[in-house]
Amino acid sequence: MTLQRKGVITANLANMYLNANAKSEVVSQAIIGTTCIVKLNKKGWYNIQLPDTYLGWAPAETVRLYTKQDQPYASRGRVATIANLFANINEGSSVESPLITTVTIGVTLEVPDMVTQNRWLHVRLPDGQIGWVQQGDAVVDHAPYLFTRGKRSDFVTTAKMFLGLPYRWGGVSPFGIDCSGLAQLVYRLNGITILRDAGIQRSMKEFAPVPKAKMQPGDLIFFGNPATRNITHVGMYIGAGKFIHATTHEHPVVQISKLADKHWTDLYVDSRHWTGK
Repeated sequence: MTLQRKGVITANLANMYLNANAKSEVVSQAIIGTTCIVKLNKKGWYNIQLPDTYLGWAPAETVRLYTKQDQPYASRGRVATIANLFANINEGSSVESPLITTVTIGVTLEVPDMVTQNRWLHVRLPDGQIGWVQQGDAVVDHAPYLFTRGKRSDFVTTAKMFLGLPYRWGGVSPFGIDCSGLAQLVYRLNGITILRDAGIQRSMKEFAPVPKAKMQPGDLIFFGNPATRNITHVGMYIGAGKFIHATTHEHPVVQISKLADKHWTDLYVDSRHWTGK
């Protein structure tokens, strides 16, 4: 059934599948609080499109459909944006209080009031639950929250926060992340919105080719088949001939590699520099 309605992700992480079947390939994930367009409804599944235009099937219970009266989640009033890799949302204002969920860096939650207790802050989740988050885990500001445009050194600092975190195909968060998910998240946390998937990122008109010898920190490096220029992997240059990326090569974690290593030299296609706003 065609819906064409807006909704918001209520699950901490909603897997997006290629088909309306949990046994099909996970193509990406949707983060709690993300507004999406629900295009189709199929037996307990929604075909959703994220703000970055990515499409996939998600279980219907992970999405709340907006009514005509609803304002998009976290679009007005005060909001709390998570600044640490992980932040617990508890039922009460203490570490001993029962856990509601654990959210990750970059998630923006509504702040229904400025009630605080012991440096804990009220937050309202997309499903309407009220919880508490430690103030040290979040930045409180007025909606809509906009990430500050980072300098090149900021991109490197942000990316290194994810070192050692597990690789996960289709992953977009510190719970598990893939190569294009890491690039997208690092750029977003530094005020730049890019698309999903390495090949799509390379084709964005805002990315211009840059010679390998002239790369600067923050530039993206694309790998795959140099002959056909089919892209299968992306990393981010951090300087001194090194790049950071989420990969299964040798160790399935976010790691730093040398561009001069034969494995990566053989797969190198080109590098791209952001020229957009």
